[in-house]
Amino acid sequence: MAATAFAHHRHPAARDTATVWEFTVRLTGGERLPVTLRTDAPRGALRPRDHVRLIPARHTRRGAVKAVEILATPTGPILHRITASPTLPPVQRAGLLLAALLLAATAATLLTA
Repeated sequence: MAATAFAHHRHPAARDTATVWEFTVRLTGGERLPVTLRTDAPRGALRPRDHVRLIPARHTRRGAVKAVEILATPTGPILHRITASPTLPPVQRAGLLLAALLLAATAATLLTA
């Protein structure tokens, strides 16, 4: 636990500047797809009428993406890529995992006593 506390002290979550973008993408067939992207990219990086390619998130809720690639044309080269930030910083993930392991060890100790 001391290692996790030290790591959290060195990299606190307060430094996380990521914001959640919610926007709608019109697909080539005319359908509309709501998209959610948590990123620290500047808001002007994505503009209305940009041609985009969505890279889906591994563990997706509806509309969550891992990255948005801005294209020059609908099939053209990539101009730039906006990458999503992780939902939880690695230090907080480690702390959550440690807490779950301690809870499981406590439950196992109490059940076997």
